[in-house]
Amino acid sequence: MVSNNVRDLANGRGVYAFLLNAQGHIQADLYVFQRGDSLLVDTERGQREKILQLFDHYIIADDVEIADISAKLTALGLAGPEARHVLERAGVRVPDLAPLELCTPKCECACSCLHCTLVRGDDSAGLSYEIWIAPNQLKSTWEALIAGAPTPSAPVR
Repeated sequence: MVSNNVRDLANGRGVYAFLLNAQGHIQADLYVFQRGDSLLVDTERGQREKILQLFDHYIIADDVEIADISAKLTALGLAGPEARHVLERAGVRVPDLAPLELCTPKCECACSCLHCTLVRGDDSAGLSYEIWIAPNQLKSTWEALIAGAPTPSAPVR
């Protein structure tokens, strides 16, 4: 049981929710994204085991496969007013995404990445994006983002 409507999520959209026990008490917080053929749950690493145990405990009669994909997927986050420009300077064409909307190569968006997912963060935290990539792409993606970041200028006196 979660505190937000996950069942009716449109493809490529996400929601923030609390995972609740049978009494309605909060057990964890998470983001849930509809990826067409699956739901992806994004949460803090420290909550992973608890959430997996809760899913295992409460998902009984449904035909559901639960998989921990943290070894196959990692994230890099960018936040602030220059986040979109840094992505673009790193070679990522950023489509106009709504908060908690994601873009994958499957959805034929403007993202030039071949094996990533671009996610726009929730507006309450300001403009932010995450790039979900395979761990072996982490270093090269990081280097491209650093190369695209603005160079700090010295204060004018």
